[in-house]
Amino acid sequence: MKKSRTRFTFVVIPDANRSVVRFRLSFFVLLAAGLIMLGITVSAVVFAVLNARNADAVSVLQRQLEDTIVTYNQQLAEKNDQIATLESSLTDLAEFARVLEEDMRDIRSLEWEIRQITGAGYEDFPSVASMVEGGQGGEEILYEETELSDREVRIASMGTESVSDIESAYQSLEAEIAKWMPRLEQLKEAILERQAVLRVTPTILPTSQLRVTSEFGMRRDPFTRRLTFHAGIDLGGKVGDPVYAAADGKVIESGRDRTQGNYIVIDHGRGIKTRYLHLSKRHVDAGDYVEKGQRIGDLGSTGRSTGPHLHYEVIVNGKNVDPWPYIKSARKEP
Repeated sequence: MKKSRTRFTFVVIPDANRSVVRFRLSFFVLLAAGLIMLGITVSAVVFAVLNARNADAVSVLQRQLEDTIVTYNQQLAEKNDQIATLESSLTDLAEFARVLEEDMRDIRSLEWEIRQITGAGYEDFPSVASMVEGGQGGEEILYEETELSDREVRIASMGTESVSDIESAYQSLEAEIAKWMPRLEQLKEAILERQAVLRVTPTILPTSQLRVTSEFGMRRDPFTRRLTFHAGIDLGGKVGDPVYAAADGKVIESGRDRTQGNYIVIDHGRGIKTRYLHLSKRHVDAGDYVEKGQRIGDLGSTGRSTGPHLHYEVIVNGKNVDPWPYIKSARKEP
């Protein structure tokens, strides 16, 4: 009870010119004021401690966030590099495809030329392009339209196959085409060379009818009945039947005499000549160039002849040979 009535007097002396200020405070007021000050101090200390801890936590979280952002940016950069690599690979593949398509067009064009040269049909001459072209197949995957970007669509469209595998396949196909192109060119050149040789080789029958009246070799002369050498073959027919050049060449003689009648001699080069005797009419003159199968005269019975026929000779390096091996080599037997 005494403490509750105890008063404390506080005297404040500002300076000598001012009056002294006195005020009294009870014990409880001073105690309450002390407790309040203590509470404020404790609160300030607690707040400072908590603030320091929060600052540390925020700093840790900020560092973690920065590390996460750095990691994400690195991963994003790596993904962008991968996407750029894939796009570059796709561009390379597109160029590969374009080059291969051009090569295939060249092969098909060359194949067509070979077919035209040889006259072969598709059933007779298998497609060379099919030897290097691959087939198509695989799993059917339905495409669902999404909101992906064009770049993502292009990358996703590659499926599970790796770009390196596709590039390897393209390169293998390109190597196969590169291997076939020289072969086809060589084949074309060989065919052209062979065709050129055939053009100047007397492989066709010089008349429209195959009626042999006298073979090549020894025989009895139809006039003297003596055994003589027959330098060619006689092909029967009617007066005026067409007579054809057996091969390309140059007419070196076109004339008439008592024995041969109307006759023509053609030089085919490579030491080969052909002679056509007893013609009723000549359609070419010396110096003319003729083509295989071209009509050069008409069958007749002029000169030393017993009736309408063509006397046909093949001369190789100045020596008469049997014409039949040349003709039969170009004929398809029934």
